[in-house]
Amino acid sequence: MASHRHNVGDLLRPVFAALLVIWLSGVAMVEAIAPLTIKGNKFFNSETGDQFYIKGVAYQLRARMDPLVDKDQCALDAALMKELGVNTIRVYQTDPHGNHDDCMKIFADAGIYLFVDLANYETGINEDNPYWSQTQLSSFAATLDAFARYDNAVGFWIGNEVITKVAGARAVYFIAAAVADIKTHIKDKDYGKPVYIGYASTDNADTRPFVQNYLACDHPGFAGRAASIDFYGVNAYEWCNPYDTFETSGYQRLTGYLSTAQYDIPAFFSEDGCNTNPPRLFEDMYAVYGPNMSDWWSGSIVYEWINEANKYGLVTYGMVEDPSTAIGGDPYERAGTPTPMSPDFENLKTVWASVDSLTTNIAMTAYTPTNTQVDCPASEGAWTIDPAQTDLPTLGDIATSIQATSSTGLYPPSAPSSSSSSSSSSSSSSSSSSSSLSSSSSSSLSASSASSSSSFRSTSSSTSSNTIQVSSSISIITTGSTASASHSFSSYTVVTEAPSSTEPADSDTAAPAASSTTTSKAKNAASSTKASAWHLAIVMIISTIVCMY
Repeated sequence: MASHRHNVGDLLRPVFAALLVIWLSGVAMVEAIAPLTIKGNKFFNSETGDQFYIKGVAYQLRARMDPLVDKDQCALDAALMKELGVNTIRVYQTDPHGNHDDCMKIFADAGIYLFVDLANYETGINEDNPYWSQTQLSSFAATLDAFARYDNAVGFWIGNEVITKVAGARAVYFIAAAVADIKTHIKDKDYGKPVYIGYASTDNADTRPFVQNYLACDHPGFAGRAASIDFYGVNAYEWCNPYDTFETSGYQRLTGYLSTAQYDIPAFFSEDGCNTNPPRLFEDMYAVYGPNMSDWWSGSIVYEWINEANKYGLVTYGMVEDPSTAIGGDPYERAGTPTPMSPDFENLKTVWASVDSLTTNIAMTAYTPTNTQVDCPASEGAWTIDPAQTDLPTLGDIATSIQATSSTGLYPPSAPSSSSSSSSSSSSSSSSSSSSLSSSSSSSLSASSASSSSSFRSTSSSTSSNTIQVSSSISIITTGSTASASHSFSSYTVVTEAPSSTEPADSDTAAPAASSTTTSKAKNAASSTKASAWHLAIVMIISTIVCMY
């Protein structure tokens, strides 16, 4: 009988060995990186409890192209980024339908986290004609679903430099509405890990402190930051001269906005690295990570990885031999082996390697936040946004033109058409030259990724529910099934009317149904790490049984 058992073991041993290889291969694919978590105004490693300071680069190799689907290119870039000292990248435009598993694992293995923009040229909120539609929500949600499951995906930008002038201030209502609805989507999906939403602000003194606080304050009718951002970024290009200091560069003023407000969420430079006086020395990093700023700022993302016409690049892929054959006549190669740009690459590498001794690190367990959520900013000067606003716009709402006054500083826009672009404005080339997918890709997004339901604040056929109190200086059109119902509130009017050609298409049927495979992956991804741990345990048990035979 013993001999018989031995023979069975001999027969089964190759089978178990093959199973062992298969299971271990699956375990090897698990990301070896811990998600970041937010506590107070700081980032922490969720496993070690160490405080996390961002050392990032903006990573967008070509306009309207997803840089996270080419594993070979990601491997080349991640290796050099690791040498530079990068621990974070910001990616402006991605394809939610692409396969990002390989690139996300490559960056995770290199210890690199990601912040991903949700908007593109076609779906971004426009400060001149702001509106919030089902098409926008579906697009944002599709990108979120594609990346939120990865442990190294930290946060998502709801907008980039949407408000660039006082006249565009009313767009802040629609940004907050987008935050509220995308957070509802996050709650409904339950990704199994923290997923954070932020906003990247233009460095405009007239609007910056107000936008900073409005998007982080507690809006009436919402609890638990349900309509408030979780982190805040500033695209800052103020330290431009070799002789600049914390006081003369404007960094002291930027830090003052946070300290005065006792800002209670993480803030960092979402773009940084002025190049008006080359070469770039990156000496501002000594301030960013030093004692003057590190209590309020969590690091910086340097603009940008690839060198192109704007001359902000840290690396180059060379020049096209024959520009006449290049895409759009672009003379810059945008793939291949990255070569450091001298001396900028080495300058940043040296500075980043030396700032660790400057940062004030605190363990998450030893940190007790004392700052409370900021108050909504009062109307002041050119900032006319009403902090007592009780209703944020809902899906289908459009800000329409009205008579501009000296007190509002608003100029009457034209209502958006189905062909008009809704991209957010940006003074940097990140959103003008390298930050958007094609409109065809955008239009193919599934509306069911975030379909209108009771979870969302969508317009209904009820006249009373379409009452949108926005401001004494603007009007709102709510597109619903109820026609010509007008509700007056002192000096402003809210009009509810049937859908018309002046509003961008936002029908639930405008896009094909979502792939059940994609939905299943999003639901199951959260438990992949735990499942893999069980897999390993099972493998060990099987191996033990094999050895017994």
